[in-house]
Amino acid sequence: MRLIKQLKLLTFQVIVSLIFLNIQISFAQKAEMPKASIQDWKGFYAGVIAETNKTTVKNKIANYSADYQPDTNSSFNEAGLKVGYNFLIENFIIGIEGKKTFYDSNKLVCMDPIHSSEELYCLKNGNYQSLILKAGIPFDQFLVYSKAGFVEKEFKQIGYYNLNLTPILAVQNHTFNGDVWGFGIDYMYAKNFIVGFEFEAQNFKDKTLMYGGPNTLSPNSKIFSLSGSYKF
Repeated sequence: MRLIKQLKLLTFQVIVSLIFLNIQISFAQKAEMPKASIQDWKGFYAGVIAETNKTTVKNKIANYSADYQPDTNSSFNEAGLKVGYNFLIENFIIGIEGKKTFYDSNKLVCMDPIHSSEELYCLKNGNYQSLILKAGIPFDQFLVYSKAGFVEKEFKQIGYYNLNLTPILAVQNHTFNGDVWGFGIDYMYAKNFIVGFEFEAQNFKDKTLMYGGPNTLSPNSKIFSLSGSYKF
C-alpha cells in the first residue's frame, strides 16, 4: 500500500515537472515567435492537468438532535487529462472541453461520530469527469475565460468501528452528479503550446446514504489547477 501511494505521488510530480520543462524549452524559443493572433486560439487541443482539490461534505442526519453535523473537509492532489475544441465567433472564443482525472490521493472525508459514539463514517474521494462550456476573450498570447458545465464524481462509502479504522461495512461506491463553474487564464507561450491556470467549484446534488440510518450528504469541491496543452 505504501508503494502504491509513493507511485501515485511520483506520477503527480512527473506531470508537474513535464509542464514546467515544456515551458522552459518554449521560452528559449519565444524570441522567434510573433504575437499570437485570434486565429491561433481556434481549433482542437489536448493536455495534462495537475490540481489541488479541497472537498467539503455537509451531513444532515435523520432523527438526530443536531440538524446538521459540522462540515468536514479534506485537501488532496490529483491529475488527469483534458481535450477540447475552441470556436471563433466574432472576437470571442467559445469552447467545449472534457476532463477526466485518473489519479487521486485516496484521502478520506470523515463525519463526526453519529448514531453511536463508537462509529465513524467516511467518504473516500474518487476520480471525476466533467463536460464544460467555456467563453473567453483573447488578448494576443492570453485567453481569459469563464466556464460552466456538469460533473460526475465517485465517492467510496466506508464505515469504521471504535474510531480505530476497523471496517464494519463493505466499501460501497456512490456516484454524485452536480454542476461546475469557474474561470481561468491561458497563455500561449510558443506556437501551439499553452499553459493555463484555473479555479473551479464543483457542487454536487444531495444524496441520502445509510450510515446506520439515513444521512443526507452534500459534497462540494474547490479546485486550483495548472495545465499544459498542445493545440493541433
